[in-house]
Amino acid sequence: MVNNKFLIDISQDIYQTVHFLAQRDNVTEEVKVVEILEDFLETQEDEGWNKIAEDRETKDALAHAPAR
Repeated sequence: MVNNKFLIDISQDIYQTVHFLAQRDNVTEEVKVVEILEDFLETQEDEGWNKIAEDRETKDALAHAPAR
């Protein structure tokens, strides 16, 4: 497995939050950042699928003739 890396600058507030969460969960700060990023990306993907489903429902609802 290849470990890809990013070198980023973050604010002191974000660093302190990540540090606190990592200590709380007894993991390294790097592991905590990866967990947070994975959760965020999963949420973004879910929101994308929900948008697609909502668009489909709207199109289907408009495509059918009204019931009599």
